[in-house]
Amino acid sequence: MREYFGIDPSQLEAARADHVATALFAPGAGFRDVALSLGMIVPLDKRWSVNTFSRGALLLGDAASSPVVQRKTQFATATMLVFHWR
Repeated sequence: MREYFGIDPSQLEAARADHVATALFAPGAGFRDVALSLGMIVPLDKRWSVNTFSRGALLLGDAASSPVVQRKTQFATATMLVFHWR
């Protein structure tokens, strides 16, 4: 989790150079989040479909406490037009 949520000394120095107030942060091991994912595939004909996927997550523990996190809730959605080769 340190790679995504931690702040090491070199990152702290860069943040201070940009006038960003933060501190060193070294998250420990543990669960990152709890999430719910939903997907839907809508066939248009034999070769085409529209696929949509959504994910909502709640960051937990040190991940949620990290200074780089703006919101503890995270959402993502993707929609694709898919052609099936046969």
